[in-house]
This record gives sequence, C-alpha cells and structure tokens, in this order.
Amino acid sequence: MRTKCLNPKNFLYLLHLILKNLPLNHQLKTTVMMKILKKILLVAVSLIAILLITAIFTKKDYAVEREITINKPKQVVFDYIKYLKNQDYFSKWATMDPNIKKDYRGTDGTVGFVSAWESDNDDVGKGEQEIKKIT
Repeated sequence: MRTKCLNPKNFLYLLHLILKNLPLNHQLKTTVMMKILKKILLVAVSLIAILLITAIFTKKDYAVEREITINKPKQVVFDYIKYLKNQDYFSKWATMDPNIKKDYRGTDGTVGFVSAWESDNDDVGKGEQEIKKIT
C-alpha cells in the first residue's frame, strides 16, 4: 500500500472533503474553513516569530578550544617548536603533496627565518611563514 505525505495541498483537499460532507450551508462552510485556515496561519506565523526572537538573543560568537598535555619540560617543547622545519612532521598540507617544493631563507629558529612552499595541488597552494618575534 502506498501512502502520501500530508502536504499543504493534500491537507486543504482533505479539509475541503470534510467540510463538503457536513450538513451546513455554503456560507457557514466557508466561514469554518476560513477560521481553520486563520488558525493554521497564526500557528505558522507564531513559529516563525519564535524562531526569529530566539535568533536575536542567541549568542553569535563561539570558540573551539582544544588542549593537549605534553609530558616534557617547557624549554624542551619551546626549543622544538621554534624551528619551522619541525612543523613539516605535523603539517597536514605537507602530507597532502609529497612533491611540495620547500624553500628556506635565514637561520631556522631565529627572527627573520622564512619557510616558503609551493605546490601544484590547489589545496596546498603557495605561501610562506616568517618568524617575526620570539618570546
């Protein structure tokens, strides 16, 4: 057996059939149908109003935070991450294109060092990082 969804068109047709079989005159049937349609419209407008009012008072900013614990002294971790070349071991983009062209300028781990890359893969692209300040 195949069932149909109760979409607005089917609902109005069903409402029409129910009212058609009621022993009421045409004007009264029209009045009853209009009252039902007004209630349906009022419910729809109320739902939209509630959604809009809720959207006004809902927080629009959000933050995503992640934390990881590294069981090493701070100085050991800092001495590792200050070298931009070490980032290649954890870079998602470096693993996406094994043929990436890398270029380094300066002394790694010091202010002014530049790590540049270029790839034919559009997801990786072309860019560079420069150490501006170490604190």
